[in-house]
Amino acid sequence: MPSSRVRVFTPSGQPIGELDVATDRQAVLPQQPSNVGDCKFNISTSDSKCTLQYLNPGNLVLVEHIPWADNYGNAGGTLPPWVGVIDLPMNGKYGEIEVEAYSAEKILQWRTLPSKDLKGTGGQIVSEILNIANQAVSKAGYGTVILPGSIYTGGASRTETMGNSAFEIIRRIGAETGCDWMIVPAVDPITGALSLSLNFYNGNAGVFQNFVFEEGTNLKKDLSNSWSWQDNIWNDVFSSAKAVTDNSRIANAGDEQLDAVSVGQYGVRQTSNITSGNSSKGGATETAITYLEQQKQGIVTLTPTAVNFAGTFSNIALGNTCYLNTESYGFTAGGLGYRNTLVKIVGWGYNDAAGEAPLVMEIVNQ
Repeated sequence: MPSSRVRVFTPSGQPIGELDVATDRQAVLPQQPSNVGDCKFNISTSDSKCTLQYLNPGNLVLVEHIPWADNYGNAGGTLPPWVGVIDLPMNGKYGEIEVEAYSAEKILQWRTLPSKDLKGTGGQIVSEILNIANQAVSKAGYGTVILPGSIYTGGASRTETMGNSAFEIIRRIGAETGCDWMIVPAVDPITGALSLSLNFYNGNAGVFQNFVFEEGTNLKKDLSNSWSWQDNIWNDVFSSAKAVTDNSRIANAGDEQLDAVSVGQYGVRQTSNITSGNSSKGGATETAITYLEQQKQGIVTLTPTAVNFAGTFSNIALGNTCYLNTESYGFTAGGLGYRNTLVKIVGWGYNDAAGEAPLVMEIVNQ
């Protein structure tokens, strides 16, 4: 029977106990418009653990997938752990309470940074942001610390203006440098305490999986799933740094970036991108390169649903790239659809009751 292990911790990561509940959870890369993932579950009011001790807003929740054999007896794959924080709203009705948690990146929305400039590469600035955020926890005396994990410190040097939430600034830096980021959990095997670390990657958070998601085999053949080709196609990008005067903006303008293949297919499409927090020429050029890579073909998004077939679930993780074969999406004249198409997983979900994993994939521009 599909199920997951659900553990609850205090905001500081001390273990409280386990809940026997079925979850419906989603994980997304923080660069995505939905910002953070969520996890919903209902708990009976007659459950001895239906207490504020377990369900207090700010408590941390770790949900771990328990693999189960598929219909053919093959060992099932394992999905990544989901970690987040219980928060409002919380709704009750006769006999049960509806609880919602949000992925741990939500915590960084509660850390406001002082108005100042930080200099360095994207990763170096992210490390300093975490230091400032953790100082706020220390000063207040209680809360959740987000440790620096694996931080990529390469790339162009930039100057970033603080003043917003830590989440918004890290999200912006990730988008402008083309670096995925996420918060990952670890449980101490001796004390049982939970710690959270932020990883800032050199590009994709995941890895290339030489694996094929095949409609009708490990993907449901479901015509209700959506496909969209949207956003703007830009193939000639000018980028300027944030600046106080026109002269300083000109002085810190990034180098023009053009993609000849995209121009040959769609015609020239120019745009100017003024970076919202960065005020250096190197950062502006880095942003232009990243933006061109993202937008030169537009963005094609697909939402298939993976099923428990052999080790399929073990290939699902944020940032992973793999191949897709499907006939239900795209320009399907002749029954072609997408064949051996490289895609990136930018979101995944899992419903304990259904035992299925809805995916959000983007076709990788090449």
